[in-house]
Amino acid sequence: MHHYRADIDGLRAVAIVPVVLFHAGASFFSGGFVGVDVFFVISGFLITGLIRHEIDTGRFSLVNFYERRVRRLLPALFAMLLVVTVLAAWLLLPADLADYAKSVLATSLFASNFLFWQEAGYFGRAAEEMPLLHTWSLAVEEQFYILFPLFLTFIAGRTRKPYVAATALVTAVSFALCAVAVAVERDAAFYLAPARAWELGLGALLAMGAIPVAHRRLVRSVVGLLGLGALLCSVTLYTPATVFPGVTALLPCLGTAAIIWAGSGGHNVVGDALSARPVVLTGLVSYSLYLWHWPLLTLGRYYAIRDLTVLETALLLTLAAVAAVASWRYVERPFRGKSGLLERRLLFTAAATLMGVAVVASTAAIVAEGWPARSDPAVRRIIDGGNDRRTRDWECGNTSMAKVRSGDLCRTGSPQAGAPTFIVWGDSHARAMADAIGAAAAHADGVGLLALRSGCAPLRDAEVAGQDAEHDCSAFTEGVLGLTARSPGVTDVVLAGRWALLAEGTRYGHESGEPVILTDSHSRERSLANNQQVFARALRGSVTALLAQGKRVWLVASVPEVGWDVPSVLARSHRFGRMPPDAPTRAEYAARQEHVLAVLEELDALPGVVVLRPDAVLCREVRCAVTRDGLPLYFDSHHLTLRGGSLLEPLFAQIFKR
Repeated sequence: MHHYRADIDGLRAVAIVPVVLFHAGASFFSGGFVGVDVFFVISGFLITGLIRHEIDTGRFSLVNFYERRVRRLLPALFAMLLVVTVLAAWLLLPADLADYAKSVLATSLFASNFLFWQEAGYFGRAAEEMPLLHTWSLAVEEQFYILFPLFLTFIAGRTRKPYVAATALVTAVSFALCAVAVAVERDAAFYLAPARAWELGLGALLAMGAIPVAHRRLVRSVVGLLGLGALLCSVTLYTPATVFPGVTALLPCLGTAAIIWAGSGGHNVVGDALSARPVVLTGLVSYSLYLWHWPLLTLGRYYAIRDLTVLETALLLTLAAVAAVASWRYVERPFRGKSGLLERRLLFTAAATLMGVAVVASTAAIVAEGWPARSDPAVRRIIDGGNDRRTRDWECGNTSMAKVRSGDLCRTGSPQAGAPTFIVWGDSHARAMADAIGAAAAHADGVGLLALRSGCAPLRDAEVAGQDAEHDCSAFTEGVLGLTARSPGVTDVVLAGRWALLAEGTRYGHESGEPVILTDSHSRERSLANNQQVFARALRGSVTALLAQGKRVWLVASVPEVGWDVPSVLARSHRFGRMPPDAPTRAEYAARQEHVLAVLEELDALPGVVVLRPDAVLCREVRCAVTRDGLPLYFDSHHLTLRGGSLLEPLFAQIFKR
């Protein structure tokens, strides 16, 4: 028989508090993200118990089930979307509003987990600029609610064994998939339902009575305490660097399952504590609190253009708590139950209408590119300055292996036909400087080729651990070296890349993204501690190979990394009347590039090698330049715009002096 359990609502409080404090930046809840896993196990338990009881008593109806889900989830969700969208329309820059509209569209269609899987990692800095990122977990649950009842009705029977066997099989397969996926494609394992279904499956197995309840209170209390200990350990000891989900997700999920199982048999120490009135009340508003806290924190950071202070964070969380209580009292509760607001047909009609309005409005915002006319001319000028770049799908910026093998690379330099005498080889940083190199070549009637591939610096026998197969940087490197070897007319090779990221392995400033671990055939383990040695060996390998071919090698040192998104921050600073953050100093650049510059200095001493220093142009003052005439020189936090690259044209001119 399905009956209310206060300890489950209390367990929801144990889930939501760590999530909120983790998102708020509380260091002592570094693993607070596991609260979402707690919710998954709870959902699997409650929903399965309800469905199975109704199936076994012959009262189950898909329409009734979906009606309950609509009443439970959609009113509060759309109330939050309405308010947050109004705030977003006022605060966000056009490109950011267009991105927000994509998330509204995906959220309305229960597919935001797919969107965020493609766009960003959960733990990255950029994630803090996505007001609806937290809806990924709602999408996973909604997909579960759509499919799982169909699964149970398909295997319906009067005994529990068919349920348990089939659910255990699905749970095991999902866990195996998650364990494998987290090592191959961590974001997919994190966001997608197939790799998360096992967590809901654990709760489902408990609801099916797969493990008989304990009749002794002492046993229940011990198991409950062990479960609570597992949760506390994962919340306090895990960090964003923890490989998660996968095997590490077992600790919080099994801990949650232990607490639920202990309560299924009756009173126990943990269950009684979770049933305390304040804890239960927190659990009751947990869904609304989850909906509200993240958008408010995100938009607060966006407006502040910096990390929030403790006081600012506390005020926003207080506002989120007030909004959550109001949402629970005046939105959630009135719609619940058979006697809730709106009869079934009207409820479904209203839900479909709201979804349709959300889809149409968000599509309009996407097509209109966030309505740039909302911004004043000065802000639009800054934004346009940040768009001064080659398009993302520029063919010449992502050279295929077929092009390398055939030698049919994009040309740069003088428009006059002629045999190429140089090759520009490198990653997206080389791509950002390629136009300036080509302009310098054109002045000297020079013609060259572009061997560019984003994410593939010209490092021999080196790979970024975990990089997807489409990059295959080692094959690309050997292909380019093969091309230079069979191109006697090519006398000069320009190497450029984001060297410091590879040598140090760490991102700079507030940049989002995972650490970069560099490996080669000499690496015994994958560790950031090896990056500097691997980098030095790999760059020496490329230079040595080119020198052996009789080429002259031009090594372009890294451009200064800024540490914050230059166009966005400048535009927001003007929009909100703030001073932008300080640009990095020459000393900070030197500190970041210390190991790289030491390797470049060593190679510069070799005959036939010349090192070019962009910082000599961009860091002439105490601080490195990030703007010129009020316009950004970078289109993000570390790639030069075409305008920024053009400042380096005199530097590159020496390549073509004979």
